[in-house]
Order: sequence, then structure tokens, then C-alpha cells
Amino acid sequence: MLRRKVGIFSFWEAKAKNYPLPSDPETLKRTKRIIKLVKKLGVEIKDKSILDIGCGAGIYALPLSHEASKTTGLDSSREMIKKFRKAVISSKAGNVSAIKSDWEKFNYKKYEKRFDISWASMTSAVESAAGIKKMEALSREWCVYIGWAGKRQNPLFKKIYKRHGLEFKAHDGAFRMLEILKKLKRGFKHILIDDSWAWEGTIPEAARDASIYVKLNGKKPLYGWIEDFLKSRFRSGKVRHVTKLRKGLVVWKPTLY
Repeated sequence: MLRRKVGIFSFWEAKAKNYPLPSDPETLKRTKRIIKLVKKLGVEIKDKSILDIGCGAGIYALPLSHEASKTTGLDSSREMIKKFRKAVISSKAGNVSAIKSDWEKFNYKKYEKRFDISWASMTSAVESAAGIKKMEALSREWCVYIGWAGKRQNPLFKKIYKRHGLEFKAHDGAFRMLEILKKLKRGFKHILIDDSWAWEGTIPEAARDASIYVKLNGKKPLYGWIEDFLKSRFRSGKVRHVTKLRKGLVVWKPTLY
């Protein structure tokens, strides 16, 4: 969560309220699919200790805990960590913990080679050589990265972005990760997969959510226009939209220090 320090932190604080829980059926279904594919790439989860970097509400940390010996979530957002910890209590998982910390400031030397697996999903925190090396320093066996891979489609958001002079485009974190790993001469395995997620809520909730994204991208949200636009599209007052995307799954063994 480091793309724009102040903006990205406030973005995740704002998003936490309506962020899906690890136990939400559709969310859990997607998570299990990713975990299964990571295993197919050779990563063994059973009885391993895992650090989930940028854990958010625990989307991966909690499901992984069903097989792992221990999972630890790391996140910079106070609200996300609060939501994560509530989810842990609700699940009665006894092998899950959380650390609130900015990845850049995280004292990784205190935890050097403490985990079997370093895991990072949909976060820009490790998309640099320094971030990758820190991730490797924490892991004994595997590093797992899941990121955007050049596809992001949502007709509703495309129109909202356009009204604000923005382009609704895909991130390419997974491709950047591959290039850096090549330069670092790391051996790795990777696959690309298509995915999607649906968002549902009231018009005020949808307008607020869209405004958060607009603000993140450096523009002042036209909240009134967004709300009127949504009312014209969703007469019932209930909003549902789908984002289609492509993810890159990358796994590699860390360099030993």
C-alpha cells in the first residue's frame, strides 16, 4: 500500500468499512482458487508459517491458516487491521496474528528468515528490487506475489473516470515484478489468470466508493454528478457493477543471505 503515501493510506482507511470479509462466499471462492493455483506452481502451504504483506482484512491470511501452522498479516491501515482482527476473533483461528506497520518502515531484520513463505497480493509494496529483497529476507522457502496483469474493465467506472478527466486503466504490477526478477537473476514460475469481482450497495454507498477512487487518482470527486449518474442507471436504488481483470501469479525461492 505504498503507491502514494498519504493518498493510498487514506484510501484504504476509507475502503475498509465496506471491504469484503475473508468468509464472504464469493470472496472465499476466488481466494481458494488462487491458493490452489499457487500450490500447482510448487508452493507447499501445509504446516508452513506465512507472512501476508498488505493483508487487508485477511482475505488470504485467514484461509491460508486452515493449512498453515501460522499466518501473520502485515498492513499499514489501522482500519483494515481492526477488521482483520475482528475476522480472526469471529473465525476462532488460534494461529493467526496481525502487525500494523508501513512496509517501508517495517523492521524486517527483527523477523529475518522467520517465515517459510512471504506472500503479497494486490499491493504495490514489493514492486521494486528493494521490496523484493526485503520479502526474500523474511522467507526461508518461497515468495509468492499476486498482482495486476494488464486487464481491468468496468464500464460504469470507465464513464465516471472519464467525467473526471481520468483513464480507467489496468495496472501492470505483475509484469514489472517479472522484469525485476529477471534483472536480479531469480528463477521463477508464473501464470496469468482472468478474474472478476462484483460490487453491490446503495446509490450513496456506490457514489462514496467511486469518489474514493477518483480522489486517490488526484481529482476532486464530483459527488453530485456521480450520484445523479448512478440514479439514472439504477432506478431501483440498488447498484451492482462488475470489474473484470487479469492477475499474474509469480512464485520464486528467496536468495539465502
